[in-house]
Amino acid sequence: MSHIRWTDDEREFASGLISMGYEYKEVIEALNLKFNATRTVKALKHQIGDGKIVITKVDKPPAVHFVDKQAEVRHFEWREWADEIGNVQKLKNDASWDQQVATVKIKSDKPVIVQLIGDTHFGSAGVDYGELMAITDRIVNTDNLYVVLLGDVIDNFFTGFRGGGEAVFGMIMTPEEQLYFLDSWLKEIKHKLIAACWGNHDAWYERSGHGFNPVKVIQAKHVPYFNGIGRLVLKINKIEYKICISNLFKGHSQWNPLHAMIRYSALEGGGVGESTMADIYAQGHHHEPALSQICMHGDYRTYIKCGSIKVDDAYAERYFNHHKTKTDYPSVVLHNEYKKVIPFITGEEALMSVAALNKGEEGETKTKK
Repeated sequence: MSHIRWTDDEREFASGLISMGYEYKEVIEALNLKFNATRTVKALKHQIGDGKIVITKVDKPPAVHFVDKQAEVRHFEWREWADEIGNVQKLKNDASWDQQVATVKIKSDKPVIVQLIGDTHFGSAGVDYGELMAITDRIVNTDNLYVVLLGDVIDNFFTGFRGGGEAVFGMIMTPEEQLYFLDSWLKEIKHKLIAACWGNHDAWYERSGHGFNPVKVIQAKHVPYFNGIGRLVLKINKIEYKICISNLFKGHSQWNPLHAMIRYSALEGGGVGESTMADIYAQGHHHEPALSQICMHGDYRTYIKCGSIKVDDAYAERYFNHHKTKTDYPSVVLHNEYKKVIPFITGEEALMSVAALNKGEEGETKTKK
């Protein structure tokens, strides 16, 4: 490559080294390394002889010669880094458990019940584990009942939590045992799970500096998992129901427990595809069940906040209220033949409604016969 014309950068680099007293051979070695060239000492002498390389000053050679100092040959090109970072980003995305949108299909010859369950706080001494067993039996033994998990499935208090003394010592299981408990429970109801989302208690693994959230991994092995606001398309036969869920939506009103979800739906939508809004919005976090159905942007929207089986909470009693929380888990009945969302404040009421609906349809069939 010595026949290729020298660049001004090469000449300047060579001139600088020669001016500092480096030998021609050392200059060529450093130059070729820096510019990925194949210059020769002979070519260097020609450049000097032709006056193309000007040696302005020759000082006494230093005692130490750095022939290939990294600072002289280093290379950094931001576009190359951007390309490589893009490859790593793809690898990370492919390895992630998290998703933002999920589609679930259910075939059913009768209406489907979707129960919104969250804030189970497995591991807390204040959880009603008898109620948990009753709810689980209902899930397992009801053919057309399915579950969406709204976060805070384990208690997972850590010592750095504000006012954490009563919270940490209020746990009856260690964080490790809570994970085993969760995994065992999910295995029993996995055939009834539709989706799950993050919870602030679950995410304390990340916030406390662990850098890894096993709660997310355990749930994602069984069901689509949303690490933020999730958008779910639930297809019952040919009917599409769009559901938007999160452990917590931004905003608060002391008078309207559903304010944050209503605000989010009005400003952000939360729908999927051409539908800018969801049919159902659901969240947990506050342990107080609530529901409402209102008309917004030309259609009915259902807003639900779930309760909790953590009925005795020393931390909540100290900072929020003195009442024991409700164990109710609101549900929606989704019709299987036409689009209709019917909300209920408890799972029992939803079951009774579907039973009455099925009985009425059976009566109509007999009458027609």
